[in-house]
Amino acid sequence: MDTNLTEKQNLTFRYNGQRDLQDNLLVQTGPNTDPSGLVSSVIHDNGFNVGLVSAPTVHTVNEARFFWHRFLSETPTKSTQPGQQLPNAYVGADFCCPQGALQDRFQYLDNVSYSRGSHTIKAGINFSHFPFDSTFQQFHFGRYEAFNGKEACAPFNQCPTQFTVGAGPGFVHAADNIYGAYLQDTWQIRKNVTFNYGLRYDIEDGAFRGGTIQNPSVKGGCLQANGLIPACGSDKNNWQPRLGIAWTPSYESGILHFLFGNPGKSVVRLAGAEVNRLAY
Repeated sequence: MDTNLTEKQNLTFRYNGQRDLQDNLLVQTGPNTDPSGLVSSVIHDNGFNVGLVSAPTVHTVNEARFFWHRFLSETPTKSTQPGQQLPNAYVGADFCCPQGALQDRFQYLDNVSYSRGSHTIKAGINFSHFPFDSTFQQFHFGRYEAFNGKEACAPFNQCPTQFTVGAGPGFVHAADNIYGAYLQDTWQIRKNVTFNYGLRYDIEDGAFRGGTIQNPSVKGGCLQANGLIPACGSDKNNWQPRLGIAWTPSYESGILHFLFGNPGKSVVRLAGAEVNRLAY
């Protein structure tokens, strides 16, 4: 939905809802899988976006946006009986599952553009709150493996020699806060030459707080449960410069006119930037 509040203000609303349900799926067990070894998939995806674009002066445009996103996924098993990895078949609960994830994040950003003469200066801020829960319980119900035919065990006349089972909750809850700001300038050096330069900076605070052992003598102040690996800290070295130039050839004749065409028909761009992003 779009609406003009005034001649200089435009308000937009967007909502997206998606439901994906799948059943009887194969995940890592091979084609000869009993129905008890299949899994289901459930995905609920919701997003809401509201934005306000305003022009306070003839030289200035401000864009403010708020975004909310909720993503839920589940992969339950069809059986709670331990899986059996037979030589030519698979029976029982899939060792991959159950799995699940929940993200319930929001983001606010604000961009301001100011145009004057040959320059267009743009600045902005960003705040993103990204909490997530993840369940990844491999071998939750256990799996019998390494079957042989030396002994007869019901119901397949083969006996397993190995059993694998996962212990512990297999669950993680974490939250990441990302703060960002940038400043850039688009400079029209000549009628057919435009120069862009800018700098962005981001801070991640919260993504690296998974340690259970507090130790102020190590960087970040905590360690993983093994007492060896640092697991806390914030990411503060995210300086991201960028530089670019665009040239529009304007040759009326000759070989360069043959290559680029009439004036204004071609653009040659050269740009470089350092970009940091949140990794999975």
